[in-house]
Amino acid sequence: PEEVSAFQTNTDPNKREALIDRLVESEEFVNHFLGFLDDLLRVDGARLKAVAYPECLSKIGKEQIAEIRRDQFSPPPPESYRDWVKTQIQGDRPWNQLVKEILTASGKYSENPATGYLLAEHGIGLINPSHAMTAFAGVEITCAQCHDHPYEEIYQMDYLRIAAFFGELQIQPVDGKLLSADANLVDEPTNRARLPSDYRYNDGTPGDPVSPGVYFGATVDREKSPTARAAFADWLTAESNPRFTYNIVNRLWEHLYGTALVEPACNLPGHLGDVAHDLELLEYLAALMKEKDYRLKAFLKLLCKTEAFSGTKG
Repeated sequence: PEEVSAFQTNTDPNKREALIDRLVESEEFVNHFLGFLDDLLRVDGARLKAVAYPECLSKIGKEQIAEIRRDQFSPPPPESYRDWVKTQIQGDRPWNQLVKEILTASGKYSENPATGYLLAEHGIGLINPSHAMTAFAGVEITCAQCHDHPYEEIYQMDYLRIAAFFGELQIQPVDGKLLSADANLVDEPTNRARLPSDYRYNDGTPGDPVSPGVYFGATVDREKSPTARAAFADWLTAESNPRFTYNIVNRLWEHLYGTALVEPACNLPGHLGDVAHDLELLEYLAALMKEKDYRLKAFLKLLCKTEAFSGTKG
């Protein structure tokens, strides 16, 4: 009440802008925004646990997911990854840089908490491409994991080629423990993703190696990047891939206003002009995000200072 009263009696014409700046830089905002980013960055510590063999990360196919051996894992402490993400928010780390780092992180979790993203969801490799495409490009491809998508032009081979970017990913256990804080997340170039044994389409045979690739946007040159994951991260966050920017501004708009410019926010359709409430606004916001160098706090400050957010004119 005292703060509200002080704001109402304040005669400074820039008092609203100053308040927004102070609130967005506050510890309370950081904790709140961490909740918003929870699903996108898989911050939820309960999911940072190991229930699968490391082989799952370098192979494709449901039948290759090994049986749980609870005596062989020691969960890494989830707080390390959460604290790391929180530090990125506090420093307003550019979103494109942050996403690229978590997708390419390697080494021991105890030494590099950014690996927490790839170690989440039980460390099962097939979940990584599905989550990355949905969270960072607004494209839902999970349905194509097992068969061609029934409603979208996304084929199972499209999914498997994206999953192949994570095919080199491997967890090296320490003392027989999987995904422990001392386990090492590495890229093993000799690992090759292969078509699952139940693959039934005529563009491949079960067991065939799968080369990394994408089904929309610019082509990916694997040879120009040190790892397949790095090639994927470069393609995903590049300015030539507008979906990366559309996705985050659409999600932030939904977070502030309760309704996304394009619904559903988790699955942007191929032809945005057919479904966007305001395509011109979406493109304008995407340009603003680029102007702000993908700094989310700076972008949110800008949105909160608009007439649309305040509900006032003039």
